[in-house]
Amino acid sequence: LGCKLLGKKAVVVMPEDSPGVKVSAVRDTYGAEVRFCKATQEAREAMSADIVRELREKFGEEKAEEIHPNQDIRVVNGQGSVGLELLEQEPDLDAIV
Repeated sequence: LGCKLLGKKAVVVMPEDSPGVKVSAVRDTYGAEVRFCKATQEAREAMSADIVRELREKFGEEKAEEIHPNQDIRVVNGQGSVGLELLEQEPDLDAIV
């Protein structure tokens, strides 16, 4: 969504067995290019690295960046912010799933 709002290209690596509804959301709703890989962490990391290298060669070093879905501090901070907002709105929550 961030790339769509900023008019930037997004390439999302997804396992080849990803549910169609998730693929459709990423591609059709958010406008990202989806590239499929085998359903292993190693395959996703290798394909992501290849894509970043390919885009940097094509557009320049500063024009491509990998954003890991759960190891990037910006993503982690954003998830934490969502948790805080939920607790501010509903302070008696027992669990967030």
